[in-house]
Amino acid sequence: MSESVNESVTAPVSESVGAPGSGMVGASSSGSVGQGIGGAPADQEDPRADLIWGTIPRLVDDAAIRHADTEALVDGGVRLTYAQLAPEVDRYARAFVAEGVATGDRVAIWAPNCAEWMIAALGVLRAGGVLVPLNTRFKGGEAAYILRNSGATTLITVRGFLGFDYPAMLEGEDVGALHTIVLLRDEPVADSNDASHSASPFVADSGDASPSAAPAAPHPPPPEGPPAPTP
Repeated sequence: MSESVNESVTAPVSESVGAPGSGMVGASSSGSVGQGIGGAPADQEDPRADLIWGTIPRLVDDAAIRHADTEALVDGGVRLTYAQLAPEVDRYARAFVAEGVATGDRVAIWAPNCAEWMIAALGVLRAGGVLVPLNTRFKGGEAAYILRNSGATTLITVRGFLGFDYPAMLEGEDVGALHTIVLLRDEPVADSNDASHSASPFVADSGDASPSAAPAAPHPPPPEGPPAPTP
């Protein structure tokens, strides 16, 4: 792993809810997907999701139309309806594309169960990537083995979960084709007095990052106020 790996700093979540499917990465401009299940007439509905929707991103778009006001994601103070989830997934996807993710690229995610994980996973699929989940209990060598053998070029991860600095755990490991690291959360690690986690040779200093291109972490906004910026 070279020193060219980039760190993307998260941005605040947007409160705006656009029309699902409008301006989305890979969204089709022809026809609605919301008429019946997968847009099919009732007498032609098929219980097989792969035949109804074809792709997971299309399922997300359809749910945004058919179940717009129903809650799709609840994580602590974060609450998103299906209509709000679709544009957030698209925003993550655009960020991943801006970071160089192309169709067919393997994108690993090494993070705990949280709202960011779900939106990032859906965003990877919308961007055309192939998702490679990693267990948060893995040590550096175990994660590196999967990164190397899967051919992952991008890693989505966190700092601070269970007190660990996940990017730093890859130091000295052979991670194959990996060239980009995206942080969903950057929190204090177990040894908070050791600043080495912020100066890892495997993750570029945040001053070199492009915040506008980074996936947004949907941290809950304060009551009756604008979205809270990510520290």
